[in-house]
Amino acid sequence: LYGAGEGSQIEVLLPEGIRRPGPRAVTVQCRCGAKICGRGLATVIVHRRLPVWIATRALRREDVLERAWLRTEEREFDREPLRRFEFETGAKYTMSRAVEAGQTLQASDVRRLPDVEAGAEILLVSQAGRAQVSVVGRVRRGGDVGERILVVNPVTGRLVRARLIDAETARIEIPGERNR
Repeated sequence: LYGAGEGSQIEVLLPEGIRRPGPRAVTVQCRCGAKICGRGLATVIVHRRLPVWIATRALRREDVLERAWLRTEEREFDREPLRRFEFETGAKYTMSRAVEAGQTLQASDVRRLPDVEAGAEILLVSQAGRAQVSVVGRVRRGGDVGERILVVNPVTGRLVRARLIDAETARIEIPGERNR
């Protein structure tokens, strides 16, 4: 800032809510003792510390990822990391490429496994009023809890659409009926 002499102090006034890292336009002011002797605009780079996942051992492609093989470490970012991997509690992941020990995991290094995979056996439930019928079916197209999946009904041999209730149970969706 012009006019800032020796002993001057430059303050950066960050607006409330700056959370994302990266370049930001901000107001700066120069203090000469207790008096403000100048103001202006400046571009600053906001840094943010975010946790990243580090492999504690070499991971091979197709390994099913275990949390014990990872550690977290805080790293400073000067921009929002687009490909940062975030470990979702309860989810299962498999490695999509090999990663050496000490290397940071990126989102592209892992693939989230669905709650139920194709080929798995699942309890297929159908309910009409108080009557409930269930049979063990084979999943044709996997998915996550709450999603619709395709299951082969072993009684009829037909594909049915069912909503995944949990990792072992799916409720048949009957067209035109309101499903719970």
